Amino acid sequence: MLFSALVIATVLHIRSVVGDSKSGVVDIQPCSVATGVVSRSLSIAYSLNGNFSLCPDQSYQALRVSTWSGGDGGGQDYPLVFVTRQGRAVDSWTIPFQPPDFTIDFDGVNRTLCYNNMTSVSNSLAYVDVFTSFGENVSFNIVFDPVPNYTLQKDTWYPFQVGASTPQVHVFRFPDGVRTVTVQAKASSSRCAILSVQNVSCPINDLLEEIKSKGHYQTMSTDGFVTISRDVFKYSSFFVVLITTNYSECHSSDYVTLSPLYVNGTVLGFEQRIDVIIRPLQTAPVFPILFPLILFGVLYAITLVFIAVECLLKCRWSFPCKWVYVRKTNVSQDADGERLVPTDRTMGSLNTGGDHSSGDTAVEDSLQLHVMEKAERDLRLSHLCETQLKTLQSHYSVYSWNTVTVGIFYGLPAFQLVLSQQLLATSSGEEDLCYYNFKCSHPVGVLSSFNNVWSNVGYFLLGVLFIIVTFIRETKYTRLRKQKRPYFEKRGIPQFFGIYYAMDTAFMFIIAGLILTKVFQNRHPDIHTNSFIAFFSFAVVIFFTLLGIHYDQRNPVAVRCSLLAITVFMVAGFFTSFYYFHRWKLSKAMFIKVFESWKFFSCKLLHPIRFFKLFGVFVINVIVAIVAIIGNKYIDFATTILTFFLLNVMLFLSMYVISKMCYREPWTLPPMVLPIVVCGLWAAALYFFMNSLTDWKLTPAESRHLNRPCSLMGFYDDHDIWHFLSAFALFFSFLFIMTLDDGIADWQWKDIHVF
Repeated sequence: MLFSALVIATVLHIRSVVGDSKSGVVDIQPCSVATGVVSRSLSIAYSLNGNFSLCPDQSYQALRVSTWSGGDGGGQDYPLVFVTRQGRAVDSWTIPFQPPDFTIDFDGVNRTLCYNNMTSVSNSLAYVDVFTSFGENVSFNIVFDPVPNYTLQKDTWYPFQVGASTPQVHVFRFPDGVRTVTVQAKASSSRCAILSVQNVSCPINDLLEEIKSKGHYQTMSTDGFVTISRDVFKYSSFFVVLITTNYSECHSSDYVTLSPLYVNGTVLGFEQRIDVIIRPLQTAPVFPILFPLILFGVLYAITLVFIAVECLLKCRWSFPCKWVYVRKTNVSQDADGERLVPTDRTMGSLNTGGDHSSGDTAVEDSLQLHVMEKAERDLRLSHLCETQLKTLQSHYSVYSWNTVTVGIFYGLPAFQLVLSQQLLATSSGEEDLCYYNFKCSHPVGVLSSFNNVWSNVGYFLLGVLFIIVTFIRETKYTRLRKQKRPYFEKRGIPQFFGIYYAMDTAFMFIIAGLILTKVFQNRHPDIHTNSFIAFFSFAVVIFFTLLGIHYDQRNPVAVRCSLLAITVFMVAGFFTSFYYFHRWKLSKAMFIKVFESWKFFSCKLLHPIRFFKLFGVFVINVIVAIVAIIGNKYIDFATTILTFFLLNVMLFLSMYVISKMCYREPWTLPPMVLPIVVCGLWAAALYFFMNSLTDWKLTPAESRHLNRPCSLMGFYDDHDIWHFLSAFALFFSFLFIMTLDDGIADWQWKDIHVF
């Protein structure tokens, strides 16, 4: 109503300015081209009569008015003004017509007349006023034509010619029993267009400056896909509006100059063919929604049955069957080596800063280095387990609570962001706000793509299952230690279950760090990584990743070189700290002693195996960093850093497994079978993950070009399958880490090597 009032006020104002103008009312017959002349002193009003005898097709439902000038007007300063009046609906446009962001003028405009309450066109009077402020005569042409295929039917392709000044407007009525439909559009070229779905009301917003103010819309280059629910529209029907727009709205590359369409020397617009089809969509099918619950429920049942059978057979906490490479023999400890290794209290005094003189510090560092040189040649777990296990257990239990806290502070804002963006997209109608697979989106409630959210349920369900397994394992371990304390005294890898609980609620960066911490803690139980320091380190990594994302588009090579160099040296420092020396401290005396030892004994390494491990890891990281710098156009920075950390996790695990084999430690069945299962699941999951269905680096229109139909039960796409498979892969990966050292559960600490 406000827009109509403004148009009428504009018309009255112009007519008041040209108060001496003469006006005439001319009847116009549909399907007949009328030619007229207007000037500052002459305006014309056309009245549409109900005689459709000249139209070849009498089965019409709507009319389109086409107007174009003779090319003799006053340009943008003195344009031709056309105003349509039809009941309460008033609309207007000018010729020459220049859409937003266009640099050329169009001399022809087509508009579809809107009639109230979808009544018959013959009973709806229509008037068109034509006037100008130009002092000389301006010629124009006008014609009313029936709109072919005005009412769209389901499951039928319709071809349309669409231009910037020649939009297409058609109506669709929901059939009985259909609640949701998808409007799919395919363009013959990669030019840019807008697909809009609007409520049936007047006026129709079919021009570029107004099409985004009503209904739902999205930009499209070659593909458009809008999912619409019946409840959204008042009359159970809607308009489908198509119009071409500026090339830059759909494409991130440089603007490409396109040639407009000329008809008899008149610029009509950038025409392109767009095919449209409307298909009914099954709303919230029961079986596909229940499928994840059934799938993960089967694993629940298998796991619980296995646990129940194990309890009935009264098996001990480690698995009963072992495969040993060679017969295990007891290894006696060297008396000197055991005497030279300090207790935790002694090492703690060496590592604790206090009011010591520099001379005392140098002596302590020298002694510490000497102790490491002697003892770490054949370091055993008994050397490191001086600290009370209950104390270490309490330290590691903090990880689970800290991870829950981090999860709440991370998860709630992420959920709030998704929900707010979804509500904003729904209220504004701008579907370019969200990146998802529009060709496989099933709306449920406020979520436009419920299937993409629901497929994440596996992470939650298998996380809960892993917590159950961890709790049962911890309970059994604690009970058996109390019942058979002499037998379990100083045997097997000390079990700290706090980090296992943390893995359930962790995220990719934190998962990588927790796995590194847990696997290292298996052979170094005396070194306790403070959970607050660990999570602060994760925060630093995420902060640098954020900087990389922000500045990667400006100077990608410099940003990646600097941040990846920092990451490489951080990883190198990690492996140096944990593999080359068991315990060390950054101090001047320590560096001097290390330099002197390398200076005089550079040809004789104290720990050749550890050195080559460190050197190999460093070389691999440098190679990966170089590949990441070279391939900056193909993978985003956040994925690069995450891949970098996950690669180091795999390196760490590989070295751990190889070390177990080198020391001929026995294996139980699960850690022998699980790697095959894990590798297969990760390979399949990564295959579907690499099938990109969206790309945030592209514009929404370009990203939709990657969309593909559903690939599982007509409800889930490739990314949903990635969610399912990666949930299984994570669960079995954690299970593999948990059972990795079950084969040495009855070994004495003095027989377990540290590596």
